[in-house]
Amino acid sequence: MHFKMEYSCICGACTVTSNHKPMAVYCCHCSDCQKSSGTDYQVNARFKPGQLKINAPEGGLRNFRKEESLAERVYCRTCQVRVYVDRWGQDGSLALQVVPVGLLTGGRED
Repeated sequence: MHFKMEYSCICGACTVTSNHKPMAVYCCHCSDCQKSSGTDYQVNARFKPGQLKINAPEGGLRNFRKEESLAERVYCRTCQVRVYVDRWGQDGSLALQVVPVGLLTGGRED
C-alpha cells in the first residue's frame, strides 16, 4: 500500500511531501502556536526525522528559533507562512518534525 501527503505554503513556492503517515495529529495549545496561528491552538502533524521531503527555491526559506527553545520554525520567504518546525532534542539531535495540518493540499493511499 502506498501513502502520500502533500503540503504547501500560500504562494506554493515551498512544499512538503511525505510517504509516511504522521506519528500523531494533534492540537497544540502552546503560546507560540497560538501566536503564529492567531487562534487558541494549531492542528499539527508530527513526523519522525527523515520522513519529510522539503522543496523550496534557493534561499526560499528562513528560520526562526528563540534562544531558550528547542523548536526551530521554518517559514517561506515569499508569503511568510510557517512551512514546518524542527524539534531538537536535549542532545542536539533532530527529534521530530512538525507540519501545520492547514497546509495540507492533498493526500492519498493506494
